[in-house]
Amino acid sequence: MPPAAKELRLKQINARFKAATPRRYRRRWKPSVPAVLISIMVISLVGVVLMMPQNHLADPAMADMSFKDRARHLLASPNCSAARLVGVAPARRGEPGYWDDHDADHDGVACEPIPAWRR
Repeated sequence: MPPAAKELRLKQINARFKAATPRRYRRRWKPSVPAVLISIMVISLVGVVLMMPQNHLADPAMADMSFKDRARHLLASPNCSAARLVGVAPARRGEPGYWDDHDADHDGVACEPIPAWRR
């Protein structure tokens, strides 16, 4: 089969495929401009909140923490399992990872290990 006939046959097959395939499967996904701009704004807002002094937010101890410590502190907020996962448990008052909710006996140490006699 000559090359011109092969190309013609390939064009015919592609034309039949396009006719049989629904249009939604042929379209490429292109993000809309507003969606991209909103995503960029949300991500930058989260970055600004993490970088600014946190005196007015949940924990005044975050004011002099580094970015890494702030992120670890915020990731430890749900519960002691999350604090252990990010490596900040047990935490003393004023350290990253200390939350009043996690200090069950109010002795200044949050997410204490469970004593062997209580297991």
